[in-house]
Amino acid sequence: MAFEEEIRQSVRAIVSDMIPLTIQWAKVDSIDLSNGTMTAIGLEDDLPFEDVLLNINTTGILTIPTIGTKVLIGMVENSDMNALLLMAEEIDSYLITVKNGFKLHLKDDGTATINGDGFGGLTKTPELVKQLNKNNAVLSALIGVINSPAPIPEPGSGSPSALQAAFKTAISGKTLGNFSNVENKKIKHG
Repeated sequence: MAFEEEIRQSVRAIVSDMIPLTIQWAKVDSIDLSNGTMTAIGLEDDLPFEDVLLNINTTGILTIPTIGTKVLIGMVENSDMNALLLMAEEIDSYLITVKNGFKLHLKDDGTATINGDGFGGLTKTPELVKQLNKNNAVLSALIGVINSPAPIPEPGSGSPSALQAAFKTAISGKTLGNFSNVENKKIKHG
């Protein structure tokens, strides 16, 4: 059995030099998102792969693998100088770019950005409407008092005025809108 294994390894060594390598397993070393490339180290031979393309184009879907995980690299025209990511064991994120420049970045932490994060989180519409309705109720009550056909007397000497009392009654039980929970922090846009 040992002799058969020696023959098999010898034949493999001879044949591997004759057949061009088209794909290879590697481990991700670093990511250069601005250039859409990564570096990796071959699992079989520890040789480096520089400038491995994450996609063949600047538009489309970039698969961004997790550093340190296993990836399958394809060699375009059988050249390790023209390497392309084929698949990844673990993915950090996807960056989708269309030719007009629109970008959607989906991340493994459950967040996403649309054209960056300069505008903060997206508004949660039901929460915004709820808070705006509270403010509108307060304003409507105040407007109702002000527009009342009854005259509002001027303030008296040292005691609360009828106007103050009317305003206090109008807003009693109502709260101003709280906008602290309106932002959806999972999706950012800009």
